[in-house]
Amino acid sequence: MKSILRLLPLRLLALLCVIAAAPAVAQETVTLTFKGDLSDLADAPVSADLPFTFTIYDQPEGGAALWTESGQVPVVDGQFAAVLGASEPLPVALASSPTLYLGVQIGGDDEQTPRMRVGGAIRALWAAQAQDAVGEIHPVSVSIGETLVINADGQWVGEPFGAEGPAGPQGERGPAGADGAQGPAGPAGADGAQGPAGRDGARGLPGADGAQGPAGRDGARGLPGADGAQGPVGPAGADGARGPVGPAGPAGADGVFVPPEETDAVFGAGPIEHYDAGGWILDSTAANTIRFRQVGNGFINIGFIAPTQCGAGTASMSSAFRYTSRDGESTSATLCNEGSFMMVHIYKTGEEGVWIRCWRRTGNHNSCQRLF
Repeated sequence: MKSILRLLPLRLLALLCVIAAAPAVAQETVTLTFKGDLSDLADAPVSADLPFTFTIYDQPEGGAALWTESGQVPVVDGQFAAVLGASEPLPVALASSPTLYLGVQIGGDDEQTPRMRVGGAIRALWAAQAQDAVGEIHPVSVSIGETLVINADGQWVGEPFGAEGPAGPQGERGPAGADGAQGPAGPAGADGAQGPAGRDGARGLPGADGAQGPAGRDGARGLPGADGAQGPVGPAGADGARGPVGPAGPAGADGVFVPPEETDAVFGAGPIEHYDAGGWILDSTAANTIRFRQVGNGFINIGFIAPTQCGAGTASMSSAFRYTSRDGESTSATLCNEGSFMMVHIYKTGEEGVWIRCWRRTGNHNSCQRLF
């Protein structure tokens, strides 16, 4: 247990103890009664028998011990009284020391600080029993060494520690005195724990509006409202870019083919071109000649179908019976005599193509007719 020694107020009590009644006072000795209050770290009064060690020095700090005494001291409700010099006599040499200090140690704790001055009390005790004083004495003043302790008026002027006998019994409590003047306010204590919150007071009148604060962040988007009335139609915008061509629709039902008008090539009097399909042309260079010319890219197949030798009603070819043409190429077939005819088939690979019938007429011309 860490002890805290409190001296409230500081009291050193000196007691002259006569241990022999003979007139030779040189054999007398003195004791000091030391009283104090003792509490623990929680500031609660201590009640126990504790080991005390009392030591006298001639310095307020450090220095060698001039006298030491140890023993058990009873402490009751925080109060104790110890008689110094009872078991270990106080040396007479202490009276010649100008200043003396008492150190107090409790148990295994460190010695209490600061030490207390006791030199005046000890010197006063020995002055009262001076060896050359027998019977009554009537001095003008009393001094110890060079220090005056009692003046010519009989007043104590030494250190403020007088001799005091053992404590007497507790007397009856006297009536309470009048209240003294209020002392100055002490320093403010530490803040206590916060108490519970009180009930809300009545609501006061609303204050004036404060300055508008900065705009807050946009809130979450609300649900869309009902559609408003349709506004007037705006002006037409510019045409957009033409989109891609859509897929071809399904083929329609076959229609009835109506053969076109016949075409005549009259040499010297009429046109010589029978058909112009964009990528190819069918024309006549003479009354007995039918010619095919290619004027577009790619490959076109041509077939002249007719009897294989010239004769009445026949035709012949100056080249292969079937021919594959490219851009800029041409091929011809010959109508042998009047009334002869041929079939011309013009197509691209994988397509059905065009069928044309051509024949030689009387006179200097021929005719062609597209069949399908």
